[in-house]
Amino acid sequence: MRNMIQWKMRRTARSVSFYIIAAIALVTAFAYLPSSLKDGMQSVPDLSFATSSRIASMLVLVIGLYASVCVTHDVQERFLSVAVASGNSCFSVVLAEMLGFSATVFACIFVPSLLLFATASLIPGLAHCGAVLGVKTIVWLLAYSTVCATAFSIVLPLCLVVKSEGTSCIVNLIAILGFWSVTEALLQSGGEGLLLPFPARAFPFTQLFLMCALDPGMPGFWGGTFLAIISAVCFAAIMLLVSSFIFGKMEKK
Repeated sequence: MRNMIQWKMRRTARSVSFYIIAAIALVTAFAYLPSSLKDGMQSVPDLSFATSSRIASMLVLVIGLYASVCVTHDVQERFLSVAVASGNSCFSVVLAEMLGFSATVFACIFVPSLLLFATASLIPGLAHCGAVLGVKTIVWLLAYSTVCATAFSIVLPLCLVVKSEGTSCIVNLIAILGFWSVTEALLQSGGEGLLLPFPARAFPFTQLFLMCALDPGMPGFWGGTFLAIISAVCFAAIMLLVSSFIFGKMEKK
């Protein structure tokens, strides 16, 4: 399993598509900085939170394409089948694919947001973080990036089933954009999620919006962040099991 994960991580780190997505995320983070300051953004945490949300919104439009290049391509070129024939379990193969994809999403949100956090801390006129508030902001960025990575992993089973890269890209985009839009509409109509039942509130796409309403200075910050992380872990486990089952069935044919 370790060799399979290392192979996928090295392959991801060397891919051109990874650096293209990372560059787009970095440009997105800093492109909004002047307008955010002009619109009256008053604190470093608020600026960091808004930046992460904007990057996530951008990834909704492009991460489906990346998933098709990252995962569907490996299925189409039979890299995964060769890995199974070499003695790797279906579970370890799918886990490696999931980690490679999710690590990209995580890095493309967390790293630009952290760089902007450090940059914003040097800008005069903004309310800067003390030690406690700074730690809370970084924890929030870590949690938000993790939830986003697991939420977007909903395309993993689709990438295994749809074996054409072009079709996979379209299907992935429809799936992610659909979940994002429906969740946003439900939250807007449900009092920012207060009226949603618990399963819907725990859904990672829901948590992405609910986390943006967290205030680091309020008592409920740690509870909301903890729920988001638990949601991410549970959803990742479900996606991994579903994808492993699908891939196992495919390999038995």
